Amino acid sequence: MKIAALALMLPLTAAFATPDPVLACGLGGEAERIAYVDTLKLYQKASPLTDDEETAVLRGLQRAVQHRCSRAATVLFFIKLSALSDPPGDAAVEELHGLIQEANALDEGWLEAGNLYLLKSTRYYAPDTALAALKRAADKGDLNAMELLIQWYDGTLASGKPDPEQAEFWRSAARKGLRGVDVRSAGQICAEAWAAYRNGLAALDRKDVQAASRILDRGLEILGDAYFHDDLIDDTGMSLVLAQSEEKRGRLDVAANIKSRVLGSRLAAFREKNECSDKPKAQ
Repeated sequence: MKIAALALMLPLTAAFATPDPVLACGLGGEAERIAYVDTLKLYQKASPLTDDEETAVLRGLQRAVQHRCSRAATVLFFIKLSALSDPPGDAAVEELHGLIQEANALDEGWLEAGNLYLLKSTRYYAPDTALAALKRAADKGDLNAMELLIQWYDGTLASGKPDPEQAEFWRSAARKGLRGVDVRSAGQICAEAWAAYRNGLAALDRKDVQAASRILDRGLEILGDAYFHDDLIDDTGMSLVLAQSEEKRGRLDVAANIKSRVLGSRLAAFREKNECSDKPKAQ
């Protein structure tokens, strides 16, 4: 199983489209959390994984699931999903369902649950259960789940039931962005987020990593999820999880540099869909 390219699938999950929790493991304490972080770093390496590294990633994620580490079941779900045959075998589907149950027990993976329960080729096909899972994901701020709900209620999703009022409700929720934030002008978002980005880089240049981290956090908060669009392949959510982990380990310089890359990447994505000058004027 070649898994190096699977990071491209991860942004489609609720795990990386929602606010990033502190990476933690419910069992095993700090040692398990550090082992999990190391597994994620290996998974996200730029070069293709060797066979031994692939094995290490799979074993590391399986161990993380057993120790109830946040997002581990969701990451492993998509790795396993990518290897499904068509039609999928019963054993593989059972494994996917088990991972979804592990994720849902941590109040994660609701978008993935919705997708699994919409697979007509499996015994878990259950549109009503899928709808409930998608609503749970959307209530937690998942734009992908909102988009599926729009398709569900406007009749473009095969399993859905047309309901124009509900379709408009979720369109409105998606327009407002995650967590119910009011819509701001693209120019305002651009000006404020770019200012934070530049100031954060300046703080890094003068080695003031604490100030840089605070400024970059503010820039990420200002930008929020306004950068996200349907064509975007976005793996920055996991990068922020790693940044938070580095902060807990006292490596503030590493964390701040990760945040600067994430904010820069998200600003670039924002500019793909909005007019945004590299040197915006403050508004």
